[in-house]
Order: sequence, then C-alpha cells, then structure tokens
Amino acid sequence: MRRVERALDAEQYALGVFFDIQSAFDNTSIVSVKEALRERKVIDTVRNWISAVIEQRTVCTRVGEILIRVATQRGLLFPTLWTLIADSLLRWLTK
Repeated sequence: MRRVERALDAEQYALGVFFDIQSAFDNTSIVSVKEALRERKVIDTVRNWISAVIEQRTVCTRVGEILIRVATQRGLLFPTLWTLIADSLLRWLTK
C-alpha cells in the first residue's frame, strides 16, 4: 500500500488489481479440485474423502440411538484446495 501512496504522491502511475476471492471459491468446480489433487499425487483415500465432503456437503454422526445429520458449507478447507487450482493455473501460464 505504501508503494501505491508513494507513486501517487510522486504523480506516477499506480495499478492495483483486486478480485472477489469468495466468488472464486464458490464457483470453483469439483472437477478442477479433483484434478489438482491428482496432479499433487494426493492418495486416493484422501482424494475420495475430500470429494465426498465437497460434493455431498452433509456430515452425519450417531450418538447411541440418535443420528445427527448437518448440511455443511465448503468451509475452511476449500480455500486451501482453491490455491492448488490457482497454482496449477500459474504453472500452466509459465510454460
């Protein structure tokens, strides 16, 4: 931010780029996540678990006779997964 302020004070050009990361998370396809995990050689069991969490978005647990089922959101894991996709894009762009 200081660099932008210095450029503006010196009557130079300054460029800032901002994008809506929340939309990037929300609109990332499950297929892209799976492909990024496969490229990173994540073991099948973990890939399948991550896919199930993202696709089904339902968590179930049983306590005695009581079954608790909760619909989930993409949650904290998804930004990490999104960075794998962004990294794959950056690798492709640098080829």
